[in-house]
Amino acid sequence: METYQNVQEAPEAEYDRATRSTTQPRSIAQRRAAALDMLQSRDRLWLCTGSSSGAHLIPVGFVWDGEHIMIATREQSVTVANIRSSGTARVAIGEPDDVVIIDSTASVLGVDDLEPEVVDAFVRLNHRFKDLPEHVVLRLVPTRILVWKDFREHADRVIMRDGIWLG
Repeated sequence: METYQNVQEAPEAEYDRATRSTTQPRSIAQRRAAALDMLQSRDRLWLCTGSSSGAHLIPVGFVWDGEHIMIATREQSVTVANIRSSGTARVAIGEPDDVVIIDSTASVLGVDDLEPEVVDAFVRLNHRFKDLPEHVVLRLVPTRILVWKDFREHADRVIMRDGIWLG
């Protein structure tokens, strides 16, 4: 098997679906591009918050505005209570063998506080968005991002630390 400098150079056949691996790990720049692609092209993620009674994990739709993950949810939800208490959240996007995990600071915004482009993005996600008066929006600011596709990328999986992109 020929070895490639990065995954983008390897033909699809060089990705072994049985072992879910490639011959070479992706660079930090390639993993950053993969993370941004997932944030821009997907609209569902797993959101985890916590309290003294334990973790709370839910699947939710989201909007990426280029800097923040925005999530609409009910104001009276466990998720909102946890974020108001801790100010933090963790999300996961992707599959177990191609994942982006993001630790973030989190705040709660009113729908009226959103930029018009963000409101439009939420309407595309859920056409009833403007008719949900009991909802607020969570704004997650990434502080640490981890990305990996297989075990070869575990050692260098952190691509953002303290809100600063690495590499």
